[in-house]
Amino acid sequence: MSELLDKLKALLRVDEGERLKPYRDTQGHTTICDGFNLDAHPLSDEMASCLRLTGQLTHDMCETLLDITARAAIKDCEEIFPHYAKWTLNRQAAVADFTFNVGERTVEHGFTSFFRALNAEDWQRAADEIKYVNGLTKAQLSPYWIELHGDRPDSRPARTYKMILEG
Repeated sequence: MSELLDKLKALLRVDEGERLKPYRDTQGHTTICDGFNLDAHPLSDEMASCLRLTGQLTHDMCETLLDITARAAIKDCEEIFPHYAKWTLNRQAAVADFTFNVGERTVEHGFTSFFRALNAEDWQRAADEIKYVNGLTKAQLSPYWIELHGDRPDSRPARTYKMILEG
């Protein structure tokens, strides 16, 4: 798991960016560091005290929160995808990043075609479900894709698409 954990943490660092002070994410949640949701998960007493006294956390504290976040995303994937452990490292990391980004329940219930395609290990269909609405009809870009940088080739969804498709 160490290699997967390191890869996922690297992806989260790129997309979330370390912010030592609290901020509102795109969904309006109070967030800190590399996407740690303060509304859903309270800080330890030590971290909460540091935040109260200084208005920010330390880099080391953010590293701890990133580790917690990445481990939770991997655990969620292991629970909802029976064959997750057998997938390539790239697919595991991409799906864990996606699951972190939208939430486990949203993956299962909001992206049902994507969820089914992953469980069937139909990588082309799963990748297309990230990018396009209406499955393989490719009628229009999905709201997820548009929200996260449109059709830029360097966007988070574009990277996820490629990692799932190419393995």
